[in-house]
Amino acid sequence: MGSPDAFKNRSPTFQTENDSYILPNDAKEHERLEKQHEAFIALAKGQLIVAPVGKPIKKVVDIGCGTGIVTRALRQYFVDAEHVYGIDLTSLHTDEGNPVTGPEYIHGDFMALAGTDPRLGWDSVDFAWSRFLICGLKDWQGYTDRVLKLLRPGAWAQMVDFCEDFYFDLHIGDRPQGFIANRDWDWLRALRAGGAHRGLDLDAGINIPKYMEISGFVDIQTIKFKCPYWRGAVETQPEAHLIIDLHIGDPYALYWFMIPKMLEGMGYTQEQILQFQENAQRDCGEEVGKYQVLHITIGRKPDL
Repeated sequence: MGSPDAFKNRSPTFQTENDSYILPNDAKEHERLEKQHEAFIALAKGQLIVAPVGKPIKKVVDIGCGTGIVTRALRQYFVDAEHVYGIDLTSLHTDEGNPVTGPEYIHGDFMALAGTDPRLGWDSVDFAWSRFLICGLKDWQGYTDRVLKLLRPGAWAQMVDFCEDFYFDLHIGDRPQGFIANRDWDWLRALRAGGAHRGLDLDAGINIPKYMEISGFVDIQTIKFKCPYWRGAVETQPEAHLIIDLHIGDPYALYWFMIPKMLEGMGYTQEQILQFQENAQRDCGEEVGKYQVLHITIGRKPDL
């Protein structure tokens, strides 16, 4: 996987079509996304889909499909579907530079395409999937409104996301009672303020059920998965082994690149930003009891 010191010395490119998206958009980031997918499938004990999706399924959409790894998995899962579309602002290609084959891909902004692109007409989709829109989506309420309108009556959506926060099991860790990461870690406090400044909801994982309810979804449910930051956690949570390796020490320097991008235009000096980066690298190290939470939320469009 490499060391974070090696990765943070690279000069990544960023997406140009959505200036609110604060993660890199280069080959190393695509590698991380592929490994992240494998890790979260393992964390969910092999479950790609937790929604009780019925049949027949004619049209499936993967919104914000990134490298297309989930779109390809959805194509394999829904073998009888007429269309499985991946939608992303980035034009999708394989590592060899050839267009990805298998599913169908739509290049563009879902918020503009929903209801206007003939492939994405209202009341036409049997299952809508999205994961990790937290780092680029500004209008969550508008998003869930569009997804609901896109679905056929009775169809399900599944939205998977994080919160940019850290939690501690005080029964097994060394953190003092009352420690709150988003208050007591300066870099995380700044990162969350930067998200608010950009119009991002860095508590999306927690807030998606509320957005879905306001939009009119029914049968909303959330499943939560702990993502530990200590290797000994595999003794009681063996399915977390891949995500532990991907998170401890931030080996892809995710926060190293996220922090300066998130804090652009907020008046911080280069020295302050570098200190935030170093502190984030320190705080992402292995620590017994530390974890993040993955939220998988499902909801259904009411029947007619």
